[in-house]
Amino acid sequence: MTRLTDLSPAQIRLMIKLDDGFDREDSVGQEIGDLRPIDNLDVGAMVRMGLVVADEGRGGQVWVRLTEKGRKVREEGEA
Repeated sequence: MTRLTDLSPAQIRLMIKLDDGFDREDSVGQEIGDLRPIDNLDVGAMVRMGLVVADEGRGGQVWVRLTEKGRKVREEGEA
């Protein structure tokens, strides 16, 4: 189980940034090139935790978005 309190302040800020307000099916998150380089370390850790996923889009762009587990941790505090 992952709790919001298990995350660093930077990871929590990244979760807020990745929440684009759309339902999971419609969410695109953020293009990884738009994130700060230091955020990429948190992205990797959060992918391993199952909180975010990185998908390749058109033109080789990589998009990072919250998973269902990530949304639940962000909204309910644990999953």
